[in-house]
Amino acid sequence: MLKNLIDKSKLNGINELLTAINDKKDCSIFGLNLGQKSLLLDVLNKPMIYITTSFDVAQNISKQCDSLSLTNIICFNDVPDITTFSNSDEASVTFTKMLNMIINNKVDVVIVNPETIIKRLPKKDIYKSNQISFKKGGNVNFSGLSTMLSSMGYLRVDMINGINEYSIRGDILDIYSSEFDNPIRINFFDDEVESIKEFDITTYVTTKELSEIKINPNNSMFLLITNEVINSIKNDLNKVKIIDEQNYASLRNNVEEIILNLENNNYQISNFLLPYLNYDSSLFDYFNDKAIIVIDDVKQVYDKLQEIYLEFDKHTKALISSNQLLNSHINFLLPKENVFSNNLTKISFQQITSANRIFVPKCVLSFKSSVLTNYYGKYDLLREEIEYYLSYGYTIVIYAKDNETQSYLNRYLLEHNIDVKCVNDNEIKSQKCNLVSKYLYKGGIFVEDKIVVVSTTELLGKQEQNKVKARNKKDVFVLPKENDYVVHETYGIGLCKGVQRLKLGSYEKDYVIIEYDKGDKLYLPTEQVDLISTYISPSKNQKLNRLGGQDFAKTKAKVKSSVKELAFDLLRLYAEREHSKGFKFNKDGFGICYKF
Repeated sequence: MLKNLIDKSKLNGINELLTAINDKKDCSIFGLNLGQKSLLLDVLNKPMIYITTSFDVAQNISKQCDSLSLTNIICFNDVPDITTFSNSDEASVTFTKMLNMIINNKVDVVIVNPETIIKRLPKKDIYKSNQISFKKGGNVNFSGLSTMLSSMGYLRVDMINGINEYSIRGDILDIYSSEFDNPIRINFFDDEVESIKEFDITTYVTTKELSEIKINPNNSMFLLITNEVINSIKNDLNKVKIIDEQNYASLRNNVEEIILNLENNNYQISNFLLPYLNYDSSLFDYFNDKAIIVIDDVKQVYDKLQEIYLEFDKHTKALISSNQLLNSHINFLLPKENVFSNNLTKISFQQITSANRIFVPKCVLSFKSSVLTNYYGKYDLLREEIEYYLSYGYTIVIYAKDNETQSYLNRYLLEHNIDVKCVNDNEIKSQKCNLVSKYLYKGGIFVEDKIVVVSTTELLGKQEQNKVKARNKKDVFVLPKENDYVVHETYGIGLCKGVQRLKLGSYEKDYVIIEYDKGDKLYLPTEQVDLISTYISPSKNQKLNRLGGQDFAKTKAKVKSSVKELAFDLLRLYAEREHSKGFKFNKDGFGICYKF
């Protein structure tokens, strides 16, 4: 939209930025507000990694991308807990989904926080080699499928009933990847793919036939285990200086269990193993060389990275010295100096008072920031400002949401003698007032280019809601009240102690505080409230789960087993009913009816 309006004869404004980007020059940009920043995403027209410390900014950028028809994904991770022996939480699944979108060129903009870009990853070629393509009539090594799928992070079960599970029964593979709406059934004849079909998870009835599919990894860790890896873990354990007998015994048991599983090809993805896998790639290495790194408020991102590494180093050294981790775990994160050591073009958005401590810019640009009026249906005010902008040779683009609004606004402006054009957003007329029948989330003013973009939000306003939007596809979640019992998907039953605003580093954030057994507390960011649900306790003194304990995991496993058993009982019952003979009663006679 904007790129068609840029005067390429000018050496300032948006054209100067585009020239610098095309010459692969790193840029520091001053003066832009959120509306201007988000509009530039469409102008740059390149794959993009947008880094911000604010989830609110991430959501706004995502909404703008949606309105610009740019495929996008938000991935806000926390620094993983190395002591946990699982890597399959929601954040990990979202991260893997993002990698798959990048690898398969199915995303325009990924929006991440600093915690997401410091993760060690396998080389891009290794990741791509862990994709499996199935094509009807094609051949796949059927005997090696189980090992391959397990190493890709899928869980083998007898009968799938959830996402990221698979089962093999005879010559049939059932698999449910998070990328598909429904599970997939693949029939084989030896190594040949006979058929590929979607099926209903509740009835197991096939619903749709497919010609081919690609199964992507469900995890960014691949256990391509060698004797060298196992020996490294054993050597690290042997070098431990015993300080705490109890912690050491627990550590040794965990390590021996991991090694036993690895030696028997029983794959269990674990954060614990990451330092031993020799991963030295970053998220940026998964993009092609045309991609751009955008750092929104470079000072905040830099300060956050400094804080993360400082706290991680301190915390991990304490765990190592108390025999809870091994020496190699100090190398769990990507080295700080390697985070931005890539050849991708970088853009930083900065405040006038901040310095760029992440990279040395080859181009420094300063835009005149002008605040766009929120009209909210006040067309008289809109008309006055249109007249003002036109008198100075500005191009005005107004996104009127739909044909009805466009038509009404067109009549109104024509009645007041304003030359207005109803156009598509690829037919915008320079130095005119243009009405586009389309939704746009954010607008902005580019003074240097004499362009004004009025979004649907600024034109008509928006309806506010006092509910927290969840990060997944659940609609909304009302925050729990103080002293309500809640259930966390991973940690189990806890007691909500309220919502508190805490300052971490240079920014503030709202957290739901959940108390667990023995007074342990979990600080859950409000943007992650989709991980908890209200628990209706049968008693006033409900027993709380222990934070980091195994009780809740065992309860879930027990319930899952009971549900599966019930499902099989129902299937048997329905089968018996299907084959049993009923009794046919005689028809009521007329005389009986007559008496009644």
